Amino acid sequence: MKKLLLLFILAFFINFSTIPAQAATPAKSEVMTTLSTFYNESVSGSYTTSANASFVVPVAVASQGELTLTVNHSKIPEDYLLKIYNDDSYISHIKSTFLSTSKSKDKVTLTMGGSSTIYLYLAPATSNSKTKAASADAVSYDFIISASLTPASKQTINSSKTLNNQTWTKKRLITSNNKHYYKIVVKGNKAVQISSNNTYLNVMLLDKKKKYQLSTSISLKTANNFHTAFALTKGTYYIKVMSDYQSSYQLYTKVIKVPTKYGKNFDKAKSLTLGSQVIGMLDCNKKAGKGEYYKFKLSKASRISIAFYVECTSDAFMLEIYDSGFNEMPTSNFKCTNSSLLYINSINSIPAGTYYLKVSKTKIATSGCYGLNVKKS
Repeated sequence: MKKLLLLFILAFFINFSTIPAQAATPAKSEVMTTLSTFYNESVSGSYTTSANASFVVPVAVASQGELTLTVNHSKIPEDYLLKIYNDDSYISHIKSTFLSTSKSKDKVTLTMGGSSTIYLYLAPATSNSKTKAASADAVSYDFIISASLTPASKQTINSSKTLNNQTWTKKRLITSNNKHYYKIVVKGNKAVQISSNNTYLNVMLLDKKKKYQLSTSISLKTANNFHTAFALTKGTYYIKVMSDYQSSYQLYTKVIKVPTKYGKNFDKAKSLTLGSQVIGMLDCNKKAGKGEYYKFKLSKASRISIAFYVECTSDAFMLEIYDSGFNEMPTSNFKCTNSSLLYINSINSIPAGTYYLKVSKTKIATSGCYGLNVKKS
């Protein structure tokens, strides 16, 4: 019996591995024709690439406003990853999204502060592609990318120091010698996004007595798409605003309801539907290591893939995989940092049975949302 168990564990160890989220670096990818946007107009470009290839599409943005990018990928047979940068050195990463074959198109909206060029990097989500280009007939993938630049939403100004949903604060002057505090009250489980027209700010989440730090100090300049998002439960909190420079600023708040359908332990793990994404959140009050549990069942031996996306304020979220006996599997402990996609793929079939996933924080002073998608590959 011990020998059989050892063989089972060894088979899982060999088959189950982490795959890099992209097959190549942007600098080594083909750069396509620039897509130029104009105010209040929508433009589109068609892009064809060989199977398994990565490529970059520069997008020239004419002015400030809301930029909506739509990627139509209905004919590609494998999952792709879209990463957006605001420099041609591909260092300043502002957004990522997963292009799944379960959908025909994906949409991303960015708030642009002025005229600039951003860079869309598209690459296979896993280097182990099902489709090989070495066959006699050349295989190509087709993408249609549309960009629409529209005026930013009219500002609704809130003169008080309490943050409200989809509302700008009144303009204030800040220096390196002072700190500003804003109260926020939430009802239920919410993701609260904080952005500003001044990206040289640092923000921090505090408890209702301004005594405990519920996040680290977060620079909006380096944050995902120039905003940060906190996962909050019902209660009162404060946002602390700091700056190394004297400047004026406004804050903008967006509150999003997050469904939280998870199990509190193995016995109560939430069943996942293969191929469907589940969204969850690890709130600012949750202790590090305390998990949210899910399970999925394989009726027969199958290859699987797990996409794990995280947007958190700092550090990382942890994904752990367990067998039907609640034993952690070898090489099944994965960290995923802010605005990152971790793609886990079984190279060979894994045995039929029930498997469990645990998502947790690596430290208490962080919070955020995550997405999980388990499917047969």
